[in-house]
Amino acid sequence: MYNAYPDNADAAELRIVAIERIGRAIYGDLWIGKIAADIGIGHQTIRRWLAGRGSPGSFELNLVLLVAKHHAARVMRAIEAAP
Repeated sequence: MYNAYPDNADAAELRIVAIERIGRAIYGDLWIGKIAADIGIGHQTIRRWLAGRGSPGSFELNLVLLVAKHHAARVMRAIEAAP
């Protein structure tokens, strides 16, 4: 899989911004716990990242990207099945 956000300090902020944008797009304002559950981590971890204490790696971002693709595919199937 293409890694748009490599593991380095400069990319750390970009990764959490991307995770937040994707989470909000899928789940709205209550995104933190839901996206955390989707990728198998505690919501406290995402809250720490948002507070600037630690940061997600490219692995976590790639998991979120897979979740987003899964949701997009599900929506597309629903659209195609609509009368």
